[in-house]
Parts: sequence; structure tokens; C-alpha cells
Amino acid sequence: MSDHIEVFSLPDVGEGLTEGEILAWHVQVGDVVVINQLIVEVETAKAAVELPSPFAGTVAELHARPGEVVPVGAPLISIAVAAAAPTRESVLVGYGVRHAGGAQRRARKASTILAAAPIARHQGPTRAKPLVRKLAKDLGVDLTGLSGSGRSGDVTRDDVLLAANGLTAANPTPPTGGDDRVPVRGVQRAMAEAMVLSAFTAPHVTVWVEVDMSRT
Repeated sequence: MSDHIEVFSLPDVGEGLTEGEILAWHVQVGDVVVINQLIVEVETAKAAVELPSPFAGTVAELHARPGEVVPVGAPLISIAVAAAAPTRESVLVGYGVRHAGGAQRRARKASTILAAAPIARHQGPTRAKPLVRKLAKDLGVDLTGLSGSGRSGDVTRDDVLLAANGLTAANPTPPTGGDDRVPVRGVQRAMAEAMVLSAFTAPHVTVWVEVDMSRT
């Protein structure tokens, strides 16, 4: 019996969310995945979450690239499922992953060129998403002063993995002067929209009242 294709679409991982931005894929075309294996990291207007696969099989197609904004209900990934394999299993995003006996995630190949060098550090507060901070805590990596290669100097998953191995990205791009134009998405965009809405819908009025209390 031949394989058949199952398509996993972007679910509503919050309450009333309409879209999400693809941050990173944890699998590539041709990889074998198991049910509940974390396959993609998505950022919504509320938080960044990792989505598990509801199917077991071979990745046939990725329908979105990192950085793309995908509406809820749009296809994310196509998986070739064996005819005798179990079909879709209900998964609850945010409730952890059930590990089957002996099943392990495939090792993810780092896309960044590595070079044996001291871990780069910088002064000041460290910017990192909650999932990245959790990964750093699990791996015992101190984020204090760790240089980030992400947007606006954010510490990324790859930065933490490199630090855990005592490595750093080769030839990191030094910060340049001037203004940088970056897209506002996810939580930051939701916050900006709420602030703009407040500025144009709530009255901003200041009233001064002077009272002569000397004759009372």
C-alpha cells in the first residue's frame, strides 16, 4: 500500500489569533518525524510557541519559509504517511511532548558556520525570547552578556547551542551606526497597534481649574 499525504495547517494557538510568523523549522524535506515531535517555531501576537507534528512519516514539503507570516488555517507542512501508520493524533500545544519509548528527535544541523573561538560577550541586558531562555536554562548556558546574532542583537537558539558547545559564530556582523528599519511583528506589532488605537480613540484632555481659597 502506498503512502498518502497529510497536510498540517497552522492552528489557532491562542484565542482569536489570525496569523503567525515562522521563526524556524526544526525539520527539512526528507526528514522522518514522529507524532508529537516539535517541527516548527511560530511567533504570534501573544508569544512564540513550538508546534508538534500530528502525523508520523516523512516530510514531503514545507509550505512557508522562516520570516513569512502565515494566516491561521493555511498549510504549514505536508507529511507522507505510510498507509498502515496511525492517523492524526490530537495534540495540545503548550502541554509538552509525549515521548514514545526510544523515540528521539533528529539532530538539527546548524546552518551557521562554526569556528572554535571564545564565546563572545557584551555588556548590558540580554535580549532573548522565552523559548530561547528556557533552552539556555536547560543547557546550563549563562545568557548574561552573550552576544546575539538575531534582529536587534537578540540571542537566538543557534547562539545558545553554540555557547553550549563552547563555540561562537565566525565573523559576527558588528553593529553599525544609524537607524535600522526592521519589520514589527508578533507581540511587538500587537502592542504597537493597541497603543495607536488608544491614542486615536481615547480623549487626551488636560483641564486646569483655579480656585481662590483665601476667603473661605
